Amino acid sequence: MPERCVVFGCSATPKERTVSLHRFPKDTRQAWIRFVQQTRKWTGSADTGTVCSQHFVPADFENLQKYKMGFATTLRLKPTAVPSIYPTASTPLSPSSQAAPAPRPAARKRELHRVTVLCLFAFYFKKTCGGNTAGHV
Repeated sequence: MPERCVVFGCSATPKERTVSLHRFPKDTRQAWIRFVQQTRKWTGSADTGTVCSQHFVPADFENLQKYKMGFATTLRLKPTAVPSIYPTASTPLSPSSQAAPAPRPAARKRELHRVTVLCLFAFYFKKTCGGNTAGHV
């Protein structure tokens, strides 16, 4: 099984090349476990669990500038670093807050036809009746 971030809602892997994975250190292990358990009920092994670099502030890294400039190939955490950034989209959006999906081509074609017929009917009705809509539905 490939290594991935154990924080709920993240599951980043090193294949993405935008994150690096960090194993639970012995000194601050309990703080790391508390961080992960605040996002999920996690009973995994702290010996094999990893947290990705997205959950740390820039000040937690020893070699961030070297990494950004290309002089370092991996990010190294300071010994006292503890993850503190939770995923922003860890819960799915509610149906009411999601944008409506784009209509399928057939539905779009039917809607276009319906609007065209309504417009033509309104144009014809206005021309023949002089715009008098009294008594008409």
